[in-house]
Amino acid sequence: MSAVTALLKEAMSAMGADPARAEALCRAALQAEPTNGDAALLLSEALRRGGRLDQAHALVAPLAAANPAWFGAQRQLGVILADKREPMAASVAFRAATAAAPVHPTIWRDLGDQLALAGDISGAETAYAQHAELPTAEPRLSRAAAALQEGRIAAAREILDAYLAQHPTDVQALRLISEAQARDDRPDQAETSLRRALALAPAFRQARHGLAQMMMGLGRFDEALSEAREVLRRYPDNAGGQRLLAAIYMSMSDYDRAIDVYEPLLKADANRATTWMSYGHALKTVGRTEEGVAAYRKSIALSPGLGESYWSLANLKVVLISWRCNVSLGVLISPLKIASGSSTHWARRSKIRAPSRMHFATTAPAPRYAARSCLIGPMASAVLWTRAGVF
Repeated sequence: MSAVTALLKEAMSAMGADPARAEALCRAALQAEPTNGDAALLLSEALRRGGRLDQAHALVAPLAAANPAWFGAQRQLGVILADKREPMAASVAFRAATAAAPVHPTIWRDLGDQLALAGDISGAETAYAQHAELPTAEPRLSRAAAALQEGRIAAAREILDAYLAQHPTDVQALRLISEAQARDDRPDQAETSLRRALALAPAFRQARHGLAQMMMGLGRFDEALSEAREVLRRYPDNAGGQRLLAAIYMSMSDYDRAIDVYEPLLKADANRATTWMSYGHALKTVGRTEEGVAAYRKSIALSPGLGESYWSLANLKVVLISWRCNVSLGVLISPLKIASGSSTHWARRSKIRAPSRMHFATTAPAPRYAARSCLIGPMASAVLWTRAGVF
């Protein structure tokens, strides 16, 4: 490691706690190597932190002008101009920085803040929306997201509360805290956070989708419908938005409209088991039973572990329900007649205790459906046996 590199590394370490020492180290590095751009950039940051904004600006402006694709110089110029309360000039520098590094985790938010201060609300909304779609989050937000995934809601909220106190316009953080608030049984707070995110970035698809889901869950169907339609107005080909719209129609008991949404979805993507299942629910409810059965079977074929599809078939008296029980089930009623293609089989009278499986006295193999995920409660006294298609 060269002497200049060692000085700059030490300056970076000292910058937060002792910007004066960092300044001295940077000046020493520049004395040894006057054309070192990194040393000049670090010196400008030490000056900025020391409150000498004009000196910092004078030092970094030539670097940015000479190196338009240097992200560090463009961003540093924007930060200094923002501190000088020159939002329009700062936004120009930040826009140049976004061109140099479009996936930087905070640069679009920085640009949005300065555009808003400069009165360019439309430009700010676009910048915040870009920030919302970034693939890489700021490290503190990544930690908060990990805490949410692990179920540590209080830890996530602590991180996010502190972060938003420092960066109140961060729409990614607002969406994350809305999730934490919802999971903490604070739907009013979660709604406020999502609406704040959407006020900053109306095109923030995930936030609007989340708000529509929340409104649906709260039984505020007209609001849910409005938000889902807005998602599709902005993103007409978004399959998630289309599934959301269909789910809202289902919640409103508007099954025909739900079917009208599900059918083109399934033509475009016939391999999504949960969509087939929901389609089956709608078909069953409007009396199109055979088509509903076919939809449930398609769902089961795509995802054999999807227990809700088995239960739905059972409700249609199409399936034998029982896989593995955790309770003593008592004596089965006998005889139970089960149609299987051209032959008829009978289930024997038998006493079954858990853990156990129910078996048939059959003479020929035939497809069976079993609700593999079903749990029969401790007070269960009987098993539902129903006919299973060709079984």
